[in-house]
Amino acid sequence: MVEKLSELKKICFKNGKKDRYIRSFTILLTKLLLKFDPIWITSLWIILGITGAILFVKGTYIWSLIAAIIIFISYTLDYVDGQIARYKKFKREKMVLTLEKGEILDWIGSWGVALLTFMTITFGLLFHPGNSFIQHPKLILLIGFFVISSYSLKELLPLKTILIYKNNIPSNNKGKKMYSLWRKITFIDYPNEILLITAIIGHLELYLIYYSVIYTILWNIKEVKELFLTK
Repeated sequence: MVEKLSELKKICFKNGKKDRYIRSFTILLTKLLLKFDPIWITSLWIILGITGAILFVKGTYIWSLIAAIIIFISYTLDYVDGQIARYKKFKREKMVLTLEKGEILDWIGSWGVALLTFMTITFGLLFHPGNSFIQHPKLILLIGFFVISSYSLKELLPLKTILIYKNNIPSNNKGKKMYSLWRKITFIDYPNEILLITAIIGHLELYLIYYSVIYTILWNIKEVKELFLTK
């Protein structure tokens, strides 16, 4: 028998707390999909994400909007697989992958889908600029390069922390608060919502410009933080 929704939230949310608004909806999906192994949900959202990303190459308004919607659905399922994994671990049910290995696959999938999305939006704008504010091909490529490289560097830093520093980075509460504030005021944790909005208004170049700046700044903040907090 599946637990009540309130009990399910305590089990499935990290530390028993809802950290994102979307979890109010994903917990309902989680309840419906608890009989499935998390690996199948992970595989589904990665396939959906790749499919949505590829559609951006077409460059037209309708296809870009469809692509953004598919990626948003993929992003929603990305929460579900983790919640199911935590539930099954709590219940000591057998899973194809351990929770830790599932998180690594999840990270690889998220990184891959995001990179592919940045690339395909860039090429879509390059060959079908439409109403874009940016009509110069070289400028489009430059912005695409910046957002892809800065996002990659931002995502690789946690991996460096695990493999090189073995997570032995001293805690800095003041730094954490500033970092958390930066994430909130820049909406950096809501790229798929912003992607959907920019697709609706028909200006995906704003999505690339915004995140090329935000990710570059965030990568530098992380790098400086590690420089001063590690030996």
